[in-house]
Amino acid sequence: DPAKLLDHFVARIQLFEIYSYWEPPPDRALREIQLLRKRYPDWPLWGLKLTEQLRDRMGLYPEAARVARELLETGDRGHANYAGASVAMARLALGEALLLDLRFGEARRELLLVPERLPEAPWVAARARLLAGRSLELSGDRQAAKLVYRQAAGLGDREVARRAESLLRQPIPAGEVAGSQLVARARRLEEAGRSQEALELWRQARVAWPESREAALHVA
Repeated sequence: DPAKLLDHFVARIQLFEIYSYWEPPPDRALREIQLLRKRYPDWPLWGLKLTEQLRDRMGLYPEAARVARELLETGDRGHANYAGASVAMARLALGEALLLDLRFGEARRELLLVPERLPEAPWVAARARLLAGRSLELSGDRQAAKLVYRQAAGLGDREVARRAESLLRQPIPAGEVAGSQLVARARRLEEAGRSQEALELWRQARVAWPESREAALHVA
């Protein structure tokens, strides 16, 4: 019955929205968006929503990056729906997940692959350049970051332009830059199972960047 199928589809979307924004924990929303992606694999929207859920609401950056890569691979295989703006959004999602995972170089490579001119979604290119600039600045290259911030400001998205101009006027605090680099190194050691070696880096990050809850938690 097409009507029942449509009702079921709409109900799934509504449940995802409710669990995402109004009724934590986020695991319920994750379950709903995973079901939508599995049932409707030809729609890139559900994969993009899944990366957002994993990245922004659950902090599962490697998992978000994995899903974004799967979307790009689907586009590489020639799927008609995974082209143009949807591919650019998947690459932006991958770059953002890598940046939040403090993989600065990998993030920048992906973000700079997003085409500058996307008439159907100008905000995608603008945000990609903004985040690429941030990856440069967190890596310690403020001058190169400023060039990319200027690119972001000129790509036609008002909100991104406002944020880029703010970053041009006011650099990321030095403590956050130094602390982010230390946290990045500590995370990689943790992932390799070398927690004891990571501990000294967490302590250094705590001193350099007192606002880092992650460093404070590991030190505690």
